[in-house]
Amino acid sequence: VLRETSHTAATSDVLCDLDALQTLMFFATGQYPLAVESGQRVLTSSACRRTHSRRLAVFFLSLSLYALQGEVAANELLAHVLDDPLEEAAVKVQVLLALCHLGNLTCRPAQQEHTAGALLRLAQEQGMDVSAAWARHLLGRSFYERYDLEEAARHFSVVLEQRYLAHFVCARDTFMWLALSYQGLGRSQEADAVAAALQAFCVERGLANDPELDTFYARLALLLQGEGHAVLV
Repeated sequence: VLRETSHTAATSDVLCDLDALQTLMFFATGQYPLAVESGQRVLTSSACRRTHSRRLAVFFLSLSLYALQGEVAANELLAHVLDDPLEEAAVKVQVLLALCHLGNLTCRPAQQEHTAGALLRLAQEQGMDVSAAWARHLLGRSFYERYDLEEAARHFSVVLEQRYLAHFVCARDTFMWLALSYQGLGRSQEADAVAAALQAFCVERGLANDPELDTFYARLALLLQGEGHAVLV
């Protein structure tokens, strides 16, 4: 409606915000060409400098490009934004998050470790606690995928020391991966304690019926039955 009228609310900032939100929505519904169009409008518009909108757009634009054209196209976009001396640090943090996500999707844990390390340094420099927690989580995942469970557990534990500063999904998933790491190391009592702490954390947030918990408990049960190799891989 705003685009089709001359309403005073249709400022460049508002239209930029709408494009960013549409990038997310088109990605979530699998409409990747439309997500690319709206995301590119945000990043190429000189009038659109809203940090939140640019962060949202660059993340889901890169994933949409990956879905349509593959890894090279997505990485080229992200490298361009990362190398832009005029781009805000907060947007570059989101670029590094996207690169970590792509490293996970393409099963490249060593690459994910390198990128997550850069993300952690930048997030800490900028005082961005939520992004720093994601960086630690992603570092833990990179070590878990290479079966370095001690190092994975170390990173996961750091996240949980500040669980209330992290995004809920980051904290929830970190509980899960820490428990799986402990169980993979044969430290069943510690795995059980982390699982119990996860349940209490979710109850506290009013999310005790989160379906992700059922999947986690099933994986942990398989590890307990001695089928750990299949689960860890």
